[in-house]
Formats: sequence, C-alpha cells, structure tokens
Amino acid sequence: MKQMAIVVCAVLVLACAGFAQEGQPVGAAGPENLHAETGLGWMMLPGEPSSTGIAYGAVNYGFAVSDIIGLGGQVGGRFAARQNDPDWTFSAGVFQRDVRIGTTDTAWAIQGIYQNTWAKADLISLKPTFGVEVSDHDYLLLTGVWGLNDERVSRRRVRRTQQPVDQAMVIWGAEWTDEFRTEIGAGFEFQDLDEWVLGVHTGYMLDTITSLNWTGMFDFAGNYYTAVALGFDIGGTGRNATFNNIRRDGMDDYTPFPISGLPVISYQTQDRPPRGAVPLNGF
Repeated sequence: MKQMAIVVCAVLVLACAGFAQEGQPVGAAGPENLHAETGLGWMMLPGEPSSTGIAYGAVNYGFAVSDIIGLGGQVGGRFAARQNDPDWTFSAGVFQRDVRIGTTDTAWAIQGIYQNTWAKADLISLKPTFGVEVSDHDYLLLTGVWGLNDERVSRRRVRRTQQPVDQAMVIWGAEWTDEFRTEIGAGFEFQDLDEWVLGVHTGYMLDTITSLNWTGMFDFAGNYYTAVALGFDIGGTGRNATFNNIRRDGMDDYTPFPISGLPVISYQTQDRPPRGAVPLNGF
C-alpha cells in the first residue's frame, strides 16, 4: 500500500511538471526564494530514554515550474546535531498558489521527506498541505505527516525500530504586523502514540534579512520539541519563510513551503528484546 502511494505521488509530481512545461515561459528562479535557518533547542522524542539538546542548520529553496498556473517546485535540507550522531533531513516537492475556490484564495503543497536518523535508520514520509485564506491577515491550514516505512536497526541486546510519527494538524496563521506572525496548531498523532498534540510557531523580522523564530510542539504523552532560531531571507525582501504562505502576489509566488515550523517532522523509537531472548530490564 505504501509503495503504491510513493508511485502515485511520483506520477502526480511528474504529470504536474509536464503539464506546466506546455505553458508559457517559466519564471526565473532567484535568491528571493532562498531561505536559511540556524537554531538551538531541546526535545524529547517518542520512545527515547531521555531528552536531548539540538543544534541545527537548514536551507529551503523554491523555484518556478509554470508562471501561468503558479506551479512551483522546492528542495530543502536540514542537519541536526544530537545524540552521538546527527539527524539528516532532505525534502523535495511541488506547490501551487492562487488556486481559486469561488472567491477564496487557496494553495496546496506536497513534500517528500527523507530522514537519516542518529540510529542510522532511513525513513521516508509525505507532508501534504492545503491552505485557505480567511482574510488579508489570516489563513487556515490542514497539514500533516504520513510515514511510508519503518526500519529495524540491529542491536545486540534489543531490536530497535524507528518510524516517522504520523500526524494530522489544523493550523491558524495570523499576520499581526508586517514584522510579527504566528501559527497555532492542534492535531493528533497516530500509530502507537494515539495522542493529541499542540503546536505554536512565532516569528519576528528583525530587518529585511533576519528573523527571530520560536517553535514549540507538545503532546499529552510528555514528548516535546522546542527551539529558538534565526532565519535568513537571502533575497532581503523582509519576508519570513518559516511560515506558510497562501497568497500569490509577485514577491511571494515561489516562496517554498517551510520544512521547519509546524508540524515538526519527528520519529519514534521502539526497543524490544531479540526473538527468543529472555526479557531484561522490564522489556
């Protein structure tokens, strides 16, 4: 089932790109669509024995596929130092803005996410997003993460399995001023967790390049993620690209949908004794 989903999504991406290429000349990519971020935080992920600090850096880049229908593509990456080994995250996807439903502006995106964890598991997930503009300063998003695999990591005394955390989240985004924005979300984590989750993302533009951001995400089982970060709008447009953007208004046409912010892309760890082994330490 999950393998079929990967194939369907890949065909969808290629079909959209192929259709777009039949249109008018493609808009030029530029540095205004390049965003970088670096941050420090603390987190407790499901199934891990203790909380850990985190230091990370990330880049995210959007580009035009078709100006006529507002179709864009994006690529991104994130390096996070934690535990004895780092986490690596890479993303690629497509998005479209200026999709009208009646008089309402909407936008959608779908991103493929690859993670290489500190335990050396290779995890793949999809992040779909659908957004609706409520007013000139407010929008609603339905988004989430759908894991496509789990991976067993060999250990001598335990069978360790890691898998993406499946989650769905509704987010209300608000632009309070030209500099200050917030996103507040509520959702649910599936699989073995079955927990409600809350999230907050805030950002303030310090100047036309630099923003100060805070992200917090907490579930009712005691897992959490919190981080403070500096974002860098390489194009110097005074825009904070850690937030979702719904409108297509020229400057924001091909701003990438964020790989940082809400929902936080995470995974869970499950440790079990080897088959046939005598249980140890309560396992």
